[in-house]
Amino acid sequence: MKTRGTNRRTSSRPTWVILVTLLVLADRPFLFAQNGDKVGNAVVLRSDKRAYQYDTPPAKGPKDRAAGRRGGPPAGLWKRMSEDERGELLGFIEQHFPTMFEELERTQGRHIDRFERRMKRIAPDMRHLMEAMDTHPKRAVLMIRERRLDIRIQRLTSKYHATQDQTKRRELRGEIRALFRKAVECRHDRRGVEIRELEERIAELKRRHQARAKAREKIIERELQERLDRPRRNKPGSREDE
Repeated sequence: MKTRGTNRRTSSRPTWVILVTLLVLADRPFLFAQNGDKVGNAVVLRSDKRAYQYDTPPAKGPKDRAAGRRGGPPAGLWKRMSEDERGELLGFIEQHFPTMFEELERTQGRHIDRFERRMKRIAPDMRHLMEAMDTHPKRAVLMIRERRLDIRIQRLTSKYHATQDQTKRRELRGEIRALFRKAVECRHDRRGVEIRELEERIAELKRRHQARAKAREKIIERELQERLDRPRRNKPGSREDE
């Protein structure tokens, strides 16, 4: 009887393992997705044999915050960057965040491990800003201004919590409030720029759509000619594609 019970449990184990495996894979369809495939609201990107999932909107966990506020480069970017790319990134920080750059220089000279940890945290955000500067310079200027204000708010908030002097706290609260006002105004301006960019994009799409409507017959003739001039893929006598 014991042997029979043991055999029953042993024989059911593969089925249990298969069920658990199917449930796990169903929850992670991006494991089988190819580069650029969409899975739900995500686009799967593959680099260095690792899969990264960009969600919309981005998740709020620690790793996702490190990956940028608006779906920037994946976490672990700093480790994979070449020396030239690292130099370019540090040059960007020196130009737009000089105080941060000075702190990084001091940290690098004294505590290389601490420097590496900090760069691992900030590299995705900085890379995201660099890319925005190339593609949307007006928006990027406001994004950089927002980031500077956020850094100043964080530092003053730390000072606020570090002191018990109520007079000093009132002063710091006033400074932080003023910075929040600037940050909200900056964010409002950035969204205005984004709206104008979308309006310009829509206007361009409408213009192209109207132009294609007017040139419909020419487009039909051109596409017909291209299709007829295209070499046959099937060999003579082979079965035609359905």
